[in-house]
Order: sequence, then structure tokens, then C-alpha cells
Amino acid sequence: MNMDRIVGNMVLLKLDNWRELEPFGIEGEHVYARVVGIGDFGIWIENPAFESTPVTASAPEACVAYVLISWNFVKSVVYFPDIDEEEFQANEGVKRLGFR
Repeated sequence: MNMDRIVGNMVLLKLDNWRELEPFGIEGEHVYARVVGIGDFGIWIENPAFESTPVTASAPEACVAYVLISWNFVKSVVYFPDIDEEEFQANEGVKRLGFR
């Protein structure tokens, strides 16, 4: 399969050493996220509620952020070609990146 097919779609990532990624919103070894890019260094995923403190603000705010997960953290990628994002959002058992 061509990895470019997963760009723009939801995937399940199984991660190694995931605790190193906690500052970027990763909360476990299994992460459902939208892929926004694939590169030589890793896979870019979207965190729709990344906690950040902008220069002009005094408190953290949630914002959309793209996070590069280096390939050395990725154990596997599961792509669901027949499931659209609305189905992921409707399933309460699926914890998406950025949602608490």
C-alpha cells in the first residue's frame, strides 16, 4: 500500500516509548489521529486541542497543532479505509488525540 493514501484520514498508531511524547498530547501507546503528512523523518498527525501559551496570552489555550512523530516511535500504523472520520467521532470508545 502507498502510505500517501492515509494522508487526511484517521489512523491508529501503536507507539514505542510513548511517554517521551506526552508534552505533545500523546497519552498512551495507542493513538487515534488524523494524518496530515508522511515524510522521511516520520508521520505528521493533527492534535486539534494542543495546549500552548501564545506569546500574547497569559494562560494556555487549545489550538490546532501538527505533531511530527519520528519513525523510531512508530511500531505500527492501522488504516481503516472504509471508516470515515464521522464514524470515529460517533464512537465513544475511540479516544482521539487532543480530546479529553
